[in-house]
Amino acid sequence: MNFWLDVLIQGLLYSVLALGVALTFKVLQRPDLSVEGSFPLGAVISAMALTSGLPVPIALIMAALGGWCAGQLTAWLQTKV
Repeated sequence: MNFWLDVLIQGLLYSVLALGVALTFKVLQRPDLSVEGSFPLGAVISAMALTSGLPVPIALIMAALGGWCAGQLTAWLQTKV
């Protein structure tokens, strides 16, 4: 039973990623893969924060800020460069 619950949770997380890629492709008419880069970046930041002993809420805030920074950088590169 735990296996199917894990599969369902991962599927729901990846569906958000797929919706982000599909939505940006529909709007920009070209693929924007910042979603695929900001998800792993947030995971790495939260994993590093948790292994260094920070509390979970702080790690989640750091991960969200890291993903936000990656999105902002990608948006700047898409519009200015």
